[in-house]
Amino acid sequence: MNRLTYTLAALLITGVLSSAAYGAKDQGDDSITRSVVDEDSTKQFAQNDRNGDGAITLEEWLYGSEEGQIEGGKRVFAKIDTNLDMRITKPELTTWQYALFDCIDANGDGTLQDGEVSKNVMRCGTDIGGFEPADAP
Repeated sequence: MNRLTYTLAALLITGVLSSAAYGAKDQGDDSITRSVVDEDSTKQFAQNDRNGDGAITLEEWLYGSEEGQIEGGKRVFAKIDTNLDMRITKPELTTWQYALFDCIDANGDGTLQDGEVSKNVMRCGTDIGGFEPADAP
């Protein structure tokens, strides 16, 4: 399952970034662009597609989740799986991540700044991401 974790770490909650991308961001630049999301999406997909068949099943999505994360993980999976075939494809995951990115990027400049993230992440995570306030750490 994607790593769910507030302020910039809240990008982890929404699944826009994995912990690896957040770590890289934390050590350098103070903003995140769509290109970081593109790179990270590919890595996240490969990591979650445990059997390498080109799709992520619910079982793969929830792999390694703690008991308290299961219901939230199922809600997010349902939001991403737009064709309802119980499999997430790379285009479905990317579309979902872009929708979250664009929602959080309130000024539309293609870059996420700390202020935008802390101000918009919970609303966007709830509206688009499938998260509920109870999913926040």
